[in-house]
Amino acid sequence: MSDFGVVLAIFVNVLIDYLIGLDTPKLIVPRKFATTKEGRGWIINPFGKNHVYMWLAALLPALLATILIFMDQQITAVIVNRKENKLKVNLFRFQLEITFSLGFYRKDVATILIY
Repeated sequence: MSDFGVVLAIFVNVLIDYLIGLDTPKLIVPRKFATTKEGRGWIINPFGKNHVYMWLAALLPALLATILIFMDQQITAVIVNRKENKLKVNLFRFQLEITFSLGFYRKDVATILIY
């Protein structure tokens, strides 16, 4: 029942609002499904009006961020898997894989496993 608590609360409050006739602000939904700007297509250029040199200038910070994240993960794995911690197998990597796979489905389980 607790899985449906939020949904039930929304339905009950909307029903009460409808039955009592409260003057609450409602979301106005347009009749047609279209983009917000007239004349603009659904597919847009992700780089917009930026010049090519801006694309190239963004490569260096992106590369540095990628290296930083990779090194952070590798250093953490080395520290955790030291012999002083007496891990029989590579449990840290296994826990990361379980946490990652469960994180797609249940955020609360992934959070609990991390801590």
